[in-house]
Amino acid sequence: MFFLITVILMGVNAAFALQHGNRGIKVVELQKKLHKIGYFDGQITGYYGTLTQNAVSQFQATNGLTVDGIAGYKTLAALGLSEAITTQTSQHTSLLKLGSSGSLVIELQQHLQVMGYYDGLMTGYYDLSTQQAVILFQMDVGLKSDGIVGPLTQAAIESHFNSPPLPTLTSTPSSLPNRGDIR
Repeated sequence: MFFLITVILMGVNAAFALQHGNRGIKVVELQKKLHKIGYFDGQITGYYGTLTQNAVSQFQATNGLTVDGIAGYKTLAALGLSEAITTQTSQHTSLLKLGSSGSLVIELQQHLQVMGYYDGLMTGYYDLSTQQAVILFQMDVGLKSDGIVGPLTQAAIESHFNSPPLPTLTSTPSSLPNRGDIR
């Protein structure tokens, strides 16, 4: 039983970890906190790049944490950010799958539509087109492509949805972004 709980907690910790390549509001919060306490002197961009990774590593070394440059639960807790980060990420960790319905499905459909994966109606019903959109998203971000929105998929959707758009050299008029424009 202890082993099972440990494995589950490790998975939850991984879902909340911030690391190189991540983007979004959670990274902004991390950068602001590291800047405030003197570990980060770069621009607050919301992108977890080398400067952020180095700042996290320095903070970890100074505070007796495992130095890996990844802002996992222990690092976030030491920074006083664990509650804010994990609360935001875990608000909607209900399992959503084919046949689910409700406001969380509408929110999922909206996020997928904005990111260019879903072009159906906002019905609040997790139908085959919603499942297909989730599978495409999961494939693009390297998650298990099962069409089920669990904690890891939800965290990835929130991370990508909250990420600032990458600058483009040209823009083409379209009612929806193309699939994959989130990168």
